[in-house]
Amino acid sequence: MNGAVIVAAGMSTRMGEFKPLMKIGNMTIIERIISTFKAAEIDHIVIVTGNQGKTLEDYLKNQGMTFLRNTDYASTQMIDSAKIGFEYLKNQCDKIIFTPVDIPLYTAQTVKKLLMSKADVAFPVYNGKKGHPLFLNQAILPSILDYHGDNGLKGALALIENKEFIEVDDQGILYDADTKQDYENLLRVHNHQLYRPDVKVSLRMEDIFMDEQTAQLLYLIDIMGSIRDACLKMNISYSKGIKMINILEQQTQYQLVVRKVGGVQGGYTYLTDEGHNFLNQYRKYEKALNEKAQELFDIYFKNILLNKGKSEDGKKSKNV
Repeated sequence: MNGAVIVAAGMSTRMGEFKPLMKIGNMTIIERIISTFKAAEIDHIVIVTGNQGKTLEDYLKNQGMTFLRNTDYASTQMIDSAKIGFEYLKNQCDKIIFTPVDIPLYTAQTVKKLLMSKADVAFPVYNGKKGHPLFLNQAILPSILDYHGDNGLKGALALIENKEFIEVDDQGILYDADTKQDYENLLRVHNHQLYRPDVKVSLRMEDIFMDEQTAQLLYLIDIMGSIRDACLKMNISYSKGIKMINILEQQTQYQLVVRKVGGVQGGYTYLTDEGHNFLNQYRKYEKALNEKAQELFDIYFKNILLNKGKSEDGKKSKNV
C-alpha cells in the first residue's frame, strides 16, 4: 500500500496568509496536492495540521483524509510534523511520499515515477536541481524517527546511504510558495497541469451509500479498532460515522462492521470478511475507473487543452 504525508502545520509567517487555503486558479494549494496524489493512486493520505488546524480540517473533512495534529507547531520544526505522519504510517504503508504543503505544482506522473523507486530515499531532479515530493521506503522510517540532530529532515536523510536521484521533466518540483513573490510565480507556471479527469466514485440506490469518505472510514476502523477514533481522525462526528455505516449495511444487506461494547476489556470494532472484501472491491473498482477516465481524457481532451488555439487538423481556430 502507498501512503502520503502532507505537512501543513507551519505559521506561514513570510507569506502573511494561510498557505494551504490560498488559491491557484480555482483550487486551493492543499486541494491541488490532494488531487495530484489521488491521480497518482496514493491509497492513504495523511495531513499533519497545526496552525489553524481546525480551519483546515473542517475545510477538507468530506474528502476522506486522515488528520493528525502537531499541537507544538509554534515551537517545532518541519521534521517534527513529518515524524508524526511517519509514525502513523510506518506499519501501514510500504512506500510513502512526503511533501510540505507549499510545493504544489509537481505532476501525478512525477509521483508515480518516484513510487517505482527501489531505493530507501528518492529525490526528483529537474535540470540538476533536487525538489519535492520525496519518496521514502518504509524500512528507513525508524532511522528518521530516531534522528535528533540539528539539521531537520535534511540531516536525517543525509544519513541514508541507499538514495536515488530521478530525472523528471517537471519544473513543478522546484516551485514553492514561501513568499508573496513565490506565490505569484506559481500562478504563472504549469497551468496546463491542472487538466486531468477528476472522477469521484460513489455507489447508490436511491441515495449514495459508498464513496471515498465511507471507504476511508472503513479503512480507519479496520486499523484502529474503533469507530470513534476513526471519526476523530477524519474530523467527522461519531453520529455521522454510525449513520454512514448503518446506511451502507442497509443498502448492501451485509454486516460489514462488528461492534462489541463494554466489558472488562472494553469495546472494540472490526470489519467482517464481507467488510474487507467490499472495501477491497471498491478500491479496485475506483482504480479501474480512474485509469479508464485518464485513457478517455487523453483521447478526447489532451491535445485540445495542451495545444490551445489549434484545431485537430493543426490549423488555428477562429475566435467566435
